Parts: sequence; structure tokens; C-alpha cells
Amino acid sequence: MEIIGLTGGIGSGKSTVSKYISDKGFKIIDADKISKEIMDNNLTVKENVIKKFGEDILSSDGAIDRKKIADIVFNYVEKLDELNNIIHPEIISNIDIKIDEFKRSGEEKIFLDVPLLFETGLDEKCDEIWVVVANEEKRIERVAKRDNVSAEEVKARMENQLSDQEKIQKGSLVLSNNLEIEDLYKILDILLY
Repeated sequence: MEIIGLTGGIGSGKSTVSKYISDKGFKIIDADKISKEIMDNNLTVKENVIKKFGEDILSSDGAIDRKKIADIVFNYVEKLDELNNIIHPEIISNIDIKIDEFKRSGEEKIFLDVPLLFETGLDEKCDEIWVVVANEEKRIERVAKRDNVSAEEVKARMENQLSDQEKIQKGSLVLSNNLEIEDLYKILDILLY
């Protein structure tokens, strides 16, 4: 089974690429979805996050408020490391389980959609790595609009990720998302088939 890693900085359009690939019938393992499920449903992880960051990160219904925790971790690198140390082992374990399930079911090609692919070492599981990039101005605009945050908040998040250049150097293929969406889809169709 071929495993293709899909990564890119915040606002690069990686989710757009991932959705298109999924819509074409390919199997995607989405680390962000797994992370959300773990934060919502894994009681041990939830308790450890609350212990580390306090009950102020909870919403009125008792769930971890991702915006509140983002405000903390993207302003203090050491806090981001603490959060990652709690949730990354669980995310990686879940990804390993899903990879094994797809192998057993006979899938020929799957995609790992992981924003922190290199940072977590998950790149080592991949046969190929596609890096989605877009210019910084476009990325900031997309994330500010999507998450209803300021440009400064987006920049703080971007500073906590590897740069596009570092990802490009480690990747196999670069997908520019500065193009019109139809052009990006045409390129994906060529790559997928």
C-alpha cells in the first residue's frame, strides 16, 4: 500500500486538496479530525489537558474550547509543546490503527492529512509527501476569515509551524494553491490517475 503524506502550513489550502482527493474516492486519514475526537472523547487526554491548562479552557457545556486553548498555546511555545506532548502520542496511535485497517482492507493508496507531518515524525511512514503552499498574504486572509481571528493571531500560529521552505525541502512534490481552484483540481487529477 502506498502512503502519501499531505501537509502544508495553516491556510495553505491543504484541507481543500484533502477534500478533493476524498471526493475522488481515495481514503484520507485526517489528523485534525482525530485530534478533535481525542480532545472531545478521550477522558484521560481531556483530564490531562484540563490539569495542565485549567478549567478556564472549558466551554459552558464542559467541552474543551479549541479557541481558548489556541489563544494560549499559539502565544507561548512552551505551552504548545505541553499540549502536543499530551495529544500527539494518542493521535499517532490512532493513525497507526487506521493505517493497519486500510492495509488489511486492501487499499492501494491512502493519504495522511497531517499539518505537523514532519514535526511528529509521521513523514517516516510515507512513501511520498505532497506539500501544499500559498503566499503568506492569502494564507493570513483565509485563516482570519475562517477562524474569525486577527491577522496577528494568524501570524502567531504560523510562527509555530515549520516554514514552507523547510517543508518543501523535505517533501516530494509541491502543490501551489495560489492558482485558480480549477487549475489546482486539474493538477490533482493528473497526480491521482
